[in-house]
Parts: sequence; C-alpha cells; structure tokens
Amino acid sequence: MAEKNTSRSLQTRSAKKLLSAQTGLRQFAKQSGSRASISYLKLVAVFPIRPLRTDTELIEAIQVLDHLLSRKKPLDEQEQGYLDSLSHEIRLSEEANVPMPAVSGVALLRHLIDAREATLSEVAIGTGIAVSTLSSVLSGKRQLNRNNITNLAVYFGVAPGLFLS
Repeated sequence: MAEKNTSRSLQTRSAKKLLSAQTGLRQFAKQSGSRASISYLKLVAVFPIRPLRTDTELIEAIQVLDHLLSRKKPLDEQEQGYLDSLSHEIRLSEEANVPMPAVSGVALLRHLIDAREATLSEVAIGTGIAVSTLSSVLSGKRQLNRNNITNLAVYFGVAPGLFLS
C-alpha cells in the first residue's frame, strides 16, 4: 500500500512539474534560440538526465521511462535520445546497486524456455538442436557446445556468453 502511495505521489509531483514548466519552456526555447525541442525540454523539466543516486530517483526514472515506452504517439528524435540516455542511467544505477545472482547456463536456458512459454520441440525447431540434446542439457547429462550456445543465443536474442557457466 505504501508503495502505491509513493508511486502516486511521484506521478502527481511529475505532472505538476510538467504543467508549471511548459510556459517557461516555450519562452526559453524561443528566446535562447535553443536547438532543443519543446518536447525534449518538457522531459528534462520533469526529470533531468543525471546519475541516479537514490532508490526514489531510480523509481521516478523508471516511471518516466515506462510512460515514454507506453506512449501511442511515436517519439521524435530528441525524445528518443532522452529515452536512450535515461535508459543508460537506469542501467548504470541497477548494475551498481542491484546485485545479480550467478546463474548457470542450464538455469538460464530453463528460464528462457519458460518465459517464452515454448516447448522443447519449438526450441529444437527454432535452433536446429535435437530435442534429445536439449533434454539432456536440461537434465544435467550433457553440456552445451559452442554451436548450441550460438544457436540458442540467436533464438532467444541474448548474448552467447550468458550460457557459459
């Protein structure tokens, strides 16, 4: 419940910032001859791109990112640049502050199959790896070889190195 209130409070605060900044942004862009678009300046007024130092900043940045990603209207070039930069800052913050447990290649393969809700037959067809080979790998009787790893990485759209245990 407290998390919902915090989320709602951040959204309300962001909306108020945006409304109060719009008039000033238009004047700033016109007077300064800024190359920044109004749409970009609106985003910066709501949440400037900067290193994320607190959990609250991270949550707020993720909310802005979610809003941009769920928007029906396509992003213009500067908005896309903002989204890319904000995504980068979120990734840096999460890499520094959210430890990732070590995951074996077999556990990753199992997770990817489950996440895609695929059968072993579907994965076999998509990768060119025999169902029996996939089954043996998942049961720990066999290890992935280089070709298997390459084919699985392409099929699931992940880096091949993730399958190395």
